Amino acid sequence: MRRTFSRISQIAAHIIWVLILLNPLHGTAQRPIRNEPGRKPVASAPNYHFTSGTNALGIPFQLSSNFVLVQVRINNSRPLWFLFSTASTSIIDTRIAKELGLPVQGKEDLGGIEAGLIPGISLALPGVTALNLTVAPLPLDFLSSIMGRAIAGTIGYDFISQFVIEVDYAARRMNVYAPASYRYSGSGDVIQIKFIDKSPFIAV
Repeated sequence: MRRTFSRISQIAAHIIWVLILLNPLHGTAQRPIRNEPGRKPVASAPNYHFTSGTNALGIPFQLSSNFVLVQVRINNSRPLWFLFSTASTSIIDTRIAKELGLPVQGKEDLGGIEAGLIPGISLALPGVTALNLTVAPLPLDFLSSIMGRAIAGTIGYDFISQFVIEVDYAARRMNVYAPASYRYSGSGDVIQIKFIDKSPFIAV
């Protein structure tokens, strides 16, 4: 029991560390978290491609410590394991970025830690590819040791926000839809969420 609790605490601490590192990339460390009612989102053209139609169905994933892990191709690379996250920016492990020859263009000072930015990245799950993303290269060795397998990166808000995504934990399958074509027909309840600095919040 103590060992399990310690493991969960370790995972939580490391995930919080990653989120804290990512926030300055969007300027959230310099101002308090607040709603900005005067700012309206700017509509943009879809930046993704489906292999067929307007959805990708039955994408397999694995669970490790109740975290969703999916296989992703970075710019047509071999399949690599990514943590499915809600962080504001997708991350690529620094070692993988070097292995794939991904050039860093621009840098950010994250409270004394210098992190680069890699633009023009595509992240592909089976049947769907998000295009022209800007990702942050950060060391993720600690995630690999926790998850029990090599973790090459995390999928964040920049990918997830472009789609409607269904996650079936029992079947360990994921469905990804183009928002314009999605029609929900289940018996579930709708729960309102609010995004603050690209992070989702709900009232409980």
